[in-house]
Amino acid sequence: MSKPDSFQKCPTCGQRFVAELSNVNMPFCSDRCKLADLHRWMSEEIGLPTGSSELEDDEEPETETSRREWRFD
Repeated sequence: MSKPDSFQKCPTCGQRFVAELSNVNMPFCSDRCKLADLHRWMSEEIGLPTGSSELEDDEEPETETSRREWRFD
């Protein structure tokens, strides 16, 4: 009995593709989509949700460090 193909949707372009363990670009369909997503992260177009919806779009959270400055104590 053969295993049915597993399809996945690319998070960048939305194209459906066959998900294979040998695909080095997973969860993306191609190297181009993987690099496009990396560019969006690096230019801060996307990021992890902060969980706080009370802040305005241009308002920074009040912390001891800015978002580009890290402190290791």
